[in-house]
This record gives sequence, C-alpha cells and structure tokens, in this order.
Amino acid sequence: MDSMVRYASPINPAIYPHLATVLSLIGILLASWFFVFEVSRPKDQKERVIFKELSVSLISSIFLGFGILFIFLSAGIYV
Repeated sequence: MDSMVRYASPINPAIYPHLATVLSLIGILLASWFFVFEVSRPKDQKERVIFKELSVSLISSIFLGFGILFIFLSAGIYV
C-alpha cells in the first residue's frame, strides 16, 4: 500500500462548475443555431446540406455531453 500513488484528476476539481457552465452554454447555443437553421429553411428548397447539419449536431452533442459530465462532477456525482 505504501508504494501506491493516489489518483489525481488531470483537471482541477475547483473549475468543474466553470467548465460545466461554459461547455453547456456552447452546446445550447450550437443546438439552438441548428434548430433555427432547420426551421428557417425555405419550403421550396429541397436540397439539404447534410454535412453542415451533421457537423453542427455532432459538435453540439459533444459540448452538451461534456457539459453534463462536468455538471455531474461539480454536484459530486462521480461517473
């Protein structure tokens, strides 16, 4: 037991709430931009820009996922 080293997080736990706020805010902004982009497209435009839709939704989901992870960590729920 004496030779074992205690695990230390690579990210300081004091900044978990700040990371949660920033990452969630970025994810929500990207998700709302994606929603506005989908709703405001003209009806006569049949052509979809699938790469732009997938990239914005992927980036938004990544930011929201990490934001939720840091929300859990800042609340003391270690996942």
